Amino acid sequence: METLSRGRKVLGWGIAQGFRWAGVRAAALRRYDRPGALLSLCAHDPSAAVLRALIRWLKARGFRFVSEQAVLAGAQLPGRTAWLSFDDAWLGFRTQALPVLEAEDVPATLFVAPGESRRGFLWSNALMPCCSMKAIRAWYTRPAEARIQAVAAQVGTPPPKMLLAPEAIQALAAHPLITLGNHSLTHLSCSHRPLSEVVAEVQAAQAELTAWAGAAPRLFCYPFGHRTPETDAAIRALGLRPIGLRPGVDTVETFGTFRNMIYDSASLAENACRVLKAWLPIRRT
Repeated sequence: METLSRGRKVLGWGIAQGFRWAGVRAAALRRYDRPGALLSLCAHDPSAAVLRALIRWLKARGFRFVSEQAVLAGAQLPGRTAWLSFDDAWLGFRTQALPVLEAEDVPATLFVAPGESRRGFLWSNALMPCCSMKAIRAWYTRPAEARIQAVAAQVGTPPPKMLLAPEAIQALAAHPLITLGNHSLTHLSCSHRPLSEVVAEVQAAQAELTAWAGAAPRLFCYPFGHRTPETDAAIRALGLRPIGLRPGVDTVETFGTFRNMIYDSASLAENACRVLKAWLPIRRT
């Protein structure tokens, strides 16, 4: 498996360099010169080295990182603009990502599933070491308590901690660079459960995060990227802006349609091509 992973990385690096020399990456960069264009970036648990390299690469090419507040204000932001967000509030965020954000003066939105933070783990990631992805996907259709019972049965109680505790998230909410976003209560697959459950999960998460942060989140990020037009309408009715995980070019007006994934296992050349959509990933996320 390690040999396969290393081979994929070498192959990806080679493809990325080919696109670089062919001018495809430069052409992709020019898409962000259009008025109102926005590069929406999504990370999970990146190392400091990967995050720092990508932020500096983008800055060197004229990108300015802005907060969600600036984007939601609807202003036509001058020059190339990027918005950075993180899903799940992993333990490494405080030790790896936050020091880079502070050093580079980059604002970010941190999407939190407060029920998972209280438990200390994401139910799907806790199952990954012992279950196939097919088996995990089968649990998308089950209610929250059944998913938690599955984790307990497979890996014991409690599973290893992987997420920041509520106290740490409360402290982050007071940081001038960090804004909290809603990620459902229990990292729910919103396209696989009844709409009433989706609404209840989002409302419960909103109440808890508002108490933690002292301000209500304005964005909702779909766990797993699973969204439907019906869930979009329900989320907007709750006063939240839904955010997806589909790769592409956002604009200030269409903010939330796209986010582009930062891959911790990828080289700078790969990440640069992937986040600009100069090429599609070898494996869909």
